[in-house]
Amino acid sequence: MLSWRDESDKRFRSFALIRRLQSTTLLAVLAGYALLLVANSHLADLQRHQIHQQLLGQLQNQWLLEPPSSCQSTSLGPWLQIVCPAAGARPADVAGDVWMSSRVSMPLASGYSVQVLVCQNFTQSLRQEHLSQQLLIVVAGISSLFTSLLLRPALHFGLVKPLRRLGQQLDASQGNPASVVQLAVAEQPVELRMIARSFNRLGQRLMASWSHQKTFVDGLAHELRTPITLISGHTQRLLRQPLDPQLLRSAQQIDAETRAMAAMVSALLELARQDAGRMSLQLETLDPQLQLLQCYERFQPSSAGRLRLMPLEDSELPALTADAERLQQCLAALVDNALRYSPISSEVQLGITSESGDVILHVCDRGPGVPDGEKLSIFGRLVRGSSAKGVRGSGIGLALVALLMKAMGGTVDVVDVPGGGADFRLHLPISS
Repeated sequence: MLSWRDESDKRFRSFALIRRLQSTTLLAVLAGYALLLVANSHLADLQRHQIHQQLLGQLQNQWLLEPPSSCQSTSLGPWLQIVCPAAGARPADVAGDVWMSSRVSMPLASGYSVQVLVCQNFTQSLRQEHLSQQLLIVVAGISSLFTSLLLRPALHFGLVKPLRRLGQQLDASQGNPASVVQLAVAEQPVELRMIARSFNRLGQRLMASWSHQKTFVDGLAHELRTPITLISGHTQRLLRQPLDPQLLRSAQQIDAETRAMAAMVSALLELARQDAGRMSLQLETLDPQLQLLQCYERFQPSSAGRLRLMPLEDSELPALTADAERLQQCLAALVDNALRYSPISSEVQLGITSESGDVILHVCDRGPGVPDGEKLSIFGRLVRGSSAKGVRGSGIGLALVALLMKAMGGTVDVVDVPGGGADFRLHLPISS
């Protein structure tokens, strides 16, 4: 299950993607308008030069047909001036106007030619160009605004929603690899179909691998039970005979290791049964105090006096619903962990409370505790917490506890104990 932080991170990444796409699209739109603005200005400038050259050609043709007798400065309205520098004339300067000037050779009737200055006024043309540029800038702004407004719903319905729906389908496949959901490729958008196909192929490989792993573990656990039982039987027979101290210690060590192996094989079988859907439970109404007392009496002789019963906060505790054998199995795993992971001089306490319609069985130790980042992961298979370094373990005990509690309709979690340590809590429903 994803935490609120994971959900917020996913939502933040989704918004970041939308922002990046929006900013990229807006930059592309603005860049297109900027290029259009530059191109329009360049084309207008070329057009003015072309008009000016056409005018010069017309004047030269007219002068060739009808050569004037002398060079005189003339003004043909506010848009054209012909200035004769040889006569000491200068072009009229009108403030604010923009002129384009060129020197051309003008033939005279006498057969000589003189250089004249042809000045053409392009003020009106530039004003129209500036007006069109301003209109283009306004259009660019309005287009960017509409693009931004239309792009968000387009991205939401065309990208974010399909990705979110695909993510929900992928999340539904998490958990048991034996039941990986196959995505409907045809229902996905064209852009996501390749991802859906890849996920389906990965799911098929995971299911095949998981099936082979279950078969192997189940078969191996069954095969190991016979030799372990034989070793345990012969060890018990040796322990019933008089032995010298060195052989007695060896036999006791063999017996302890055999019991540990038998417990590990039993845990593997339980996991295999759950994965195959073959776990059977006998749910019944149980007295929580009696269940805790049975666990206490079982571990008290081997705990060197470290196991303690916490005083009851409520003298009338409600009954709970569980499988008695499985519940004792969960308590035994938690007590065994507490005794092994906490200091030898510290106590391990068993207690009972009730809240929110649940009966809670507590196993509290004074060990190093469980870091916040590991309070969920330590209940995974083959996962051991960082505080378990240097202590032998298989990493399946807590996973089996979580599995059995879920099968009985309960949960298991761990919280910190004031002053240091961990409180492993079994939450079981109150019997109706």
